Parts: sequence; C-alpha cells; structure tokens
Amino acid sequence: MSLVEKYRPKSLDEIIGQDQLKAKIRNILVKDYLPHLMFVGDPGVGKTSLAHIIAQEKHYYLIEMNASDERGIDVVRHEIKQYARTKTIGDYKGKIILLDEADNLTADAMDALRRTMERYEHITTFIFTVNRPERVIDPIKSRCAIFYFKRLTDADVLKRILFILKNERISVDLKNPKIKAGLRELIRYANGDLRTAINMLESVITKEKTITEESILIEEKPQNVQQILQTVLDGDFETARNELQKLYIQNRYGTNAIIEQLYDALSKADGLSDAVRIKIYEKLGELERNLKLGTNPIIQLTSFLAFLWIVQYVKVPSECPLVAKGS
Repeated sequence: MSLVEKYRPKSLDEIIGQDQLKAKIRNILVKDYLPHLMFVGDPGVGKTSLAHIIAQEKHYYLIEMNASDERGIDVVRHEIKQYARTKTIGDYKGKIILLDEADNLTADAMDALRRTMERYEHITTFIFTVNRPERVIDPIKSRCAIFYFKRLTDADVLKRILFILKNERISVDLKNPKIKAGLRELIRYANGDLRTAINMLESVITKEKTITEESILIEEKPQNVQQILQTVLDGDFETARNELQKLYIQNRYGTNAIIEQLYDALSKADGLSDAVRIKIYEKLGELERNLKLGTNPIIQLTSFLAFLWIVQYVKVPSECPLVAKGS
C-alpha cells in the first residue's frame, strides 16, 4: 500500500488545516438530511478524503467517479443517471455519488447532471470536488452547499511529513543540513498539496527505510515559477513552456497558485523596464480573467509565456495588439 493511501484521513480529526470547515461539516453530520455538497480547493487539501469520511459517518453507500476521465454527456445520461436512480440496498441509510474534478465536465454534461440531481434528490446525494468553481454552471452550484478549502501551509505539510516518518520508523538525520534542506525543498515544491508531498517523500525513502543526502538531493525537481519566469525572460521559451506544463500537469499545481507565484516572481524579475513590467502585469491580469472564464489552462499559460518572450525580444510597434494597453 502506498503511503498516500495508508495515511489518507479516516476521520474529521485527521483532516489537517481546515478547522473552520470541519466545524461546519460536523453541524451537517448531526442532521438527518444530507444536502448536495461542493468542495472547492487546490489538489491535495483533503476534498476527496472528506467525502469518504462523510459517507462513513452517515453510513451512506458511496460511488466515486472522476470527471476528468468520464466527462461527456453520455456518461451522465447512462452511468450517473443509472447510479442515481438505483435504490440503496443493504443497511445503508443513503447513497452518495462522488464526482471528482467536476469542473472538467462538458457544458452539456453539466446541464444533464442538473436535471438528474433534481429528479433523484430524494434517494441520491451528490458531492462534487472542484479545482476551478467558475467552470461549474450556476444551476449546479445553487443546489449545493459550497465549502472552500484553504491551501495547506508549509507548516501543515511538514507536521504530517514528520508524523509519517516517525510512524514508519524511517531513519532520517534532521540535523544534517543537506537532508534538512532537501525536505524543505520537497515541501516547497509540493506547494500545499499534501498528496504530492507524500508521494515525493515516498520516492526518496530508500529500501533500507532511511533518507540519505543522496536519495533526497538527486531527485530531479521541476523548476519553480520564479525560475520559469526568468528562463523565458532569458530567451529559452521551450524550456520554460515544458517546465510550466510539468508544474500544472505532473505536479498538479492549481492555476490560482501559479498566478499568485507569477505575480510574486514578476516583482522580483531582473532586467525589465518599468514599461515592459507594466505590460506584463496587464497581460497577467488578462490571463487570470480568462482562466476564471473556464478557458484551457495549458493554452492560456503557454500564450502568456509567449507574450513574455515577445515583449522581451521582439521589436513591435506600440500599437500592436499584443502589447497595447488593455490587451
């Protein structure tokens, strides 16, 4: 069993960094009626785990599906509708359909899902986990109690990592500056995603159940956002694009986290005139707006990197749409 599965929270008390949210969930659990729920937040903060805990506490049967894999209208019309209409068997008190990454459903699928929610509400509760709530249609959101998960702090992640190391009896010299620095980098790259942090931790534990300087420092880690920004400003667009896609796809950085770090990195970037920096800030604001409208993140992020390269290396007229104010 992987460490991620072994240390998946089994109770509300084991969900970390979400104290206010847990208090509200406890109020829901003591009531007979369980409303449709929507959990919003970055990857690795406990959304899916909380859905399983609710099912366990309420003694509901849970069916889990991932909308990234099954996102079309046919899945809603056939599989999800069939699950929703089926009465609960055995001694379960109810039924939950957990739809992970529901923001990846197509618009037609969401519209069909809305009707399914209405028709079978008396026997089926839906729980949605969502990274980008702006992509979910309002009729679905209005039928849900919505809970926003905070991003985990580095301190939250470190506390859990140290607990796992102790519980697994992993030999690690926390006084060794290189190992200490390696763990710090691991947590920083996880960026509040506990699942990523635990997966990375497992990859640096040797078969002798120890963490060494070699095991934790030889791991190839993706560039951070500040490094990516500097890479494209230095003229290497291809490397910057590949590293940014790696952050988003492989390391599952949320777009909100990337936007925030781009703002921060831009303020620290060297070699930019005030005029160019202002144009980039404007384009970054446009990127954030477009992402909130549900556009393709990879296309938008790549377009932003291309813009950075253009304003730094291509001489264009001031009236060019790429660099004009309000572009």
